[in-house]
Formats: sequence, structure tokens, C-alpha cells
Amino acid sequence: MRLVSYLRRSSSSIASWCRAFGDGAVDPHDTRIIDGRAVARRIEAHVKRVIEDAVANGKRPPRLGFLMVGDRPDSSKYVALKKAAAARCGMETREVRLEASSETEDVVAAVRALDSDNIDGLLVQLPLPPHINTQRVLAAVSVDKDVDGFHPQNLGALARLGEAYRRIHRGGDLAPSGEKPYPPFDLGQGLGINAPCTALGCIELLDAYGVAMQGKNVVVVGRSNIVGLPLALLCLHRDATVTVCHVMTPQDRPGDQSKSDDSPNKLAEACRTADVLIVAAGAPGLIHGDWIKPGAVVLDVGFNVVAGKDGKPAVCGDVRFDEAIKVASLITPVPGGVGPMTVALLMRNTLFSYLRSDVVSSASRSWGAAEVSSVNWADIDLMLGHKYK
Repeated sequence: MRLVSYLRRSSSSIASWCRAFGDGAVDPHDTRIIDGRAVARRIEAHVKRVIEDAVANGKRPPRLGFLMVGDRPDSSKYVALKKAAAARCGMETREVRLEASSETEDVVAAVRALDSDNIDGLLVQLPLPPHINTQRVLAAVSVDKDVDGFHPQNLGALARLGEAYRRIHRGGDLAPSGEKPYPPFDLGQGLGINAPCTALGCIELLDAYGVAMQGKNVVVVGRSNIVGLPLALLCLHRDATVTVCHVMTPQDRPGDQSKSDDSPNKLAEACRTADVLIVAAGAPGLIHGDWIKPGAVVLDVGFNVVAGKDGKPAVCGDVRFDEAIKVASLITPVPGGVGPMTVALLMRNTLFSYLRSDVVSSASRSWGAAEVSSVNWADIDLMLGHKYK
């Protein structure tokens, strides 16, 4: 059975698993649980400090623009969360809303108008209504203001980043442990690339918990442009050996008459090889505990709302947490794992776009550089706390 067939399993089966899953509560004292909220708070606090320093030195605060089409409740909730985070960090925001009946041309025109309105970052809240050409809309955002990292040029630049990134790593200073730390995926390259926030959030969690990927087997389940594909690239740039599984990766299920008993479950086989397993499939309870290699690190990007106890809505991930925590050395809960990191990295991407814009232009004069291209990016890195060459 392929993943698409799994997604069509009966709702009663999903609900049964969620009842077994329980209330989704986790033990905050369990050292195996990755606390995404705590890491996200640290990132937001860092962003806030940099903005406060800039404002204290006469600079305006960063400005983040939101464009939303229609009135989907989930999209409205996500925009509200992002605006609240921006306020906590000291950013200004502007929001533009269009009717769900708007045509692609109307949305593109609104993006261009907002883009030109003296803002540093612009995000288009997805998904857009099905009749709108999403790729045309995303391509209308200026590359340097694409804080979501979805612009085709940013994704292409991310794909080509590897050689330059590894060159920086090889030339970096040794850490006290004698190892060479990898630079963060941001201004250290001086290339002005914003990578997708959820993918970056996964890397930040691994870094925060001291999980090195160099030479490790990393399996990514999911290949979307938003998470799976950019995340696989980021792991590859960190010198991991990467396997990507997706909707066409065969898996079997009891009672599936389309497969013989000896047909291999390729998805489970791949997962069992992973030193780091990252799941972003949007399939509740897809990954079983016995699919996980003992001692593996598991990041569950899934966020699924299903019927839980007493028929009330419950939130669960793509990994069966109660089974996986018995095997994994580290694991993210849902909620409270990867989710908060997405918003925190959006704030950091916006900060970086801000630093690359008029603030950096002003700074370049004080550093004695004639052009923005001559800015000493290492000085900015030091301001942000990145201690590497």
C-alpha cells in the first residue's frame, strides 16, 4: 500500500489510534523530549535584543507584511500567531486581506503593492483558494523580502548553496571540543538567502540539542516545497546521507489485498536506517514505534486534527509518540515541538532581511564601506552571536 492509500484509511481507525494516544500530554521533565517552545523563545528573545539595539541607535524597527486571501479560520489563526510574535519582537506589521473570489491577477497586484510599501518582509498565507495560481503569486514577492523562503529563486539558491556553505565550514574555527561547528544557514554566507522556516526550525532544534548530522543517515518522509524538499537540502549541506520517502514509496498494511505477503515495506525499511528521522507527511500516526532505529532522533513535523476522546478534536503528529518515545533518544512532541520553531524562524528571517536592507546600508557607511556589497558580514554575525569566521 502506498502512502496515499494510507491517508484513505477509515476515520474510525485513526480515531481509535488517537484514543490510544491519549490527551497528547508529555512529561516536561523527560530529557528525551525536545522542547521546541523553549528554543523558540530563545530565538525570539535574541531577535528582540537585536531590534532594540537597532532602534536605540536611531534605526526604524523591521516591518513585516501579511497577505491573506479568503477567511479560512486556520489561516486567520496562523496569521494572528505570527503577528503576535512580531509584536513581541518589536516589529511593525501590516495586513492586507482579499476576498476568496479574487483572481490571480488581483492577488499578484496586491502582493506587488504591499511589497513596495517600505516593508522588510512579506508573506502570503497559504493555502490560497484553489483557483488561484499559487506559484505566480509567490514569484511576485521580491526575493529579498521573501521571508517564507518560497520564492523560486530562493529555493534555487538554497539548492546551490552546498559548495559555498561547506567551504565556509572547512575554513571555520575549531570549537573547544576540537570539532568545526557548522555555520547557521543565514547571513554567514553573505548570499541573502531565506530558507523555508519550518525546515530551518528543524535544523535549529537539532543544533540546540547537539545533534550532529555529519556522516549520519537522515531520512525525510515528505517532499513538499515547504518542508520536505528544502529540509533534505539543508541536511545534505550539513554532510548527512539523505534519503527522501514520499507518496510513491511503497508500504504495506494488514488487509491490503493489492500486495502479497512477501512484498517489502520500503517506507518502514528506510525509517529503520535513520539516525535522524524527520516526518512531514501530514498523515496521522503514520510512523510506528517498531519502524524507528533504537537511539534515533525523531522530529515530527506533522500537525493533524482528528477525532480524539469522546469524539472531541485532538491534535496528533505523523509519528505514534507513545510508541516512538520508547525507542528514540530524542523526539519532538506535537504540539510543542517543531510548530513554535516555524514562527520563531519567520521572525529571524525577517530580521535578516531587515539587516540586509536600509539598516545595513547605513551601517556600511559607519564601517567605511562604499557599497552594501562590501559590508563586513562577520561583524553582523558577531552582533547576532555567531562566533565563527
